[in-house]
Amino acid sequence: MKEIRERLIKKYPHILKRKKIRFNAVIVDEHPEKEMIPENLLLIVEEEKKYKKWVYLRCPCGCKELILLSLSKKSYPHWKIKLNRQNIPTIFPSIRRTSGCRSHFWIYQGIVYWCKYYFDGYSNYYKKVI
Repeated sequence: MKEIRERLIKKYPHILKRKKIRFNAVIVDEHPEKEMIPENLLLIVEEEKKYKKWVYLRCPCGCKELILLSLSKKSYPHWKIKLNRQNIPTIFPSIRRTSGCRSHFWIYQGIVYWCKYYFDGYSNYYKKVI
């Protein structure tokens, strides 16, 4: 069993070496203070009866920077969010930080899935995340 795990870690280090991170969601009616946003919790700002506008979350990489995602179809870029009955979120498309830690990840059914590559933005190729 250890041999299989070691081979998988060598082949897929970006997946197996990171701990599994789970998110839950809470719907609020006001924009929260930056200090009030906990880790592993999405705060969804809802305005005018069921109109979701913004998502606040902390970066799951460990840097704990605040990430703010627009849910408005009128703005670019914008994201979509789906919640199941237990308020477990799925966000699409992926979330990519272009500054700071440069994390790139998906949140699907509350679990963070890390992307193996990210686009540099300045060059025309993808860089491998180690």
